[in-house]
Amino acid sequence: MLEDVLRDVHPVLARASAVIFDMDGVLADTEPIHEQTTQALVARRGVALSSAEYASFTGVTIAETWRLLAERFEFRESLTALTSEYEFMLIQALLEGLVAAPGAIKLVTALRGKGVPLALASSSTRRVVDVVLDAIGLGNGFSAVVCGDDVRESKPHPEIFWEAARRLGIAASACVVIEDSLAGIRAGRRAGMTVVGLRSSYTLGFSLPADLVIDSLTELTVTRADMPPDGASGT
Repeated sequence: MLEDVLRDVHPVLARASAVIFDMDGVLADTEPIHEQTTQALVARRGVALSSAEYASFTGVTIAETWRLLAERFEFRESLTALTSEYEFMLIQALLEGLVAAPGAIKLVTALRGKGVPLALASSSTRRVVDVVLDAIGLGNGFSAVVCGDDVRESKPHPEIFWEAARRLGIAASACVVIEDSLAGIRAGRRAGMTVVGLRSSYTLGFSLPADLVIDSLTELTVTRADMPPDGASGT
């Protein structure tokens, strides 16, 4: 049974039968690239944004981030113009060299090999998600992919996770969410899902409201004998 597979990964996951991954900061260390791109774009307009200020936007959709930034700094451009410029700059930066997070490919490959339904629920746009997944070799890793431009509400609203569960055909209560941002963890909790919080530099010093807190995906392993070999696991 799928529940047995996830129980082997960690006892906290025993009641689940599907896994929903966040992307930025979970499958790849893209969050610093998002931060640097955001800082560069606002600097073009004579504004400085500290790392502490940026941290409040982690897990939030690109559109909502730039709506809030435009409101705070009174940018005159349209939201469409700001997000388009940001997306162009971001993709160029991502293409310069991106690798999967430690344990990411191994975990996704092993779970897929066991037949566990997998979805991705990312606040990034579809174009950015496609670039990142292709770059790290997980372009075909998920049965369902829900992006920030597929939903009306941004995390911490649970809509994106509900939609991912719907596309998998799995009840929300039977899903595990793996998230690194406070907004994403709160969204997973509000969705009624089991939540694994992956600690990052942006959440150091915070108490993560997750069912299980880890420092690396390498802490989640599929241990049964027919797990894919290490040679097929990447990082």
